[in-house]
Amino acid sequence: MATQESRTNASIIKLNVGDTIFHTKRSTLEQSPWFQSFLSSRWETCTDWQEDGSLFIDRDAEAFKYLLNYMRHPHTYPLFWSKREDFDYGLYVKLAAEADFFLLNDLRGWIRKGKYRDAIRTHTTIRNIDL
Repeated sequence: MATQESRTNASIIKLNVGDTIFHTKRSTLEQSPWFQSFLSSRWETCTDWQEDGSLFIDRDAEAFKYLLNYMRHPHTYPLFWSKREDFDYGLYVKLAAEADFFLLNDLRGWIRKGKYRDAIRTHTTIRNIDL
């Protein structure tokens, strides 16, 4: 198990989010005001360290993977759309809740304003066919 000193100085962080393991850089997590606060004030005294050296965070793992990608590329918003299924509104609701929790206000606002709908334009062409 990692010692408190090795956790404090770690540049790579191992998270256990909803029983899914994520590895990321400390600097990536610091894109989130929630993680900034956590890393500076509660990191050393946190009681949620696991035997494998990961930090347990009781959040939705499916949504967190997209949230983590957003923190890696903060100006690239996620698009959950397919021609067959349309937008995945349920996933957008989950991601907005996680963005709200981790204080990623730009992402949360982008989702709540429905800006993802501006990313898709579909056109339909109807042709008459002589039989």
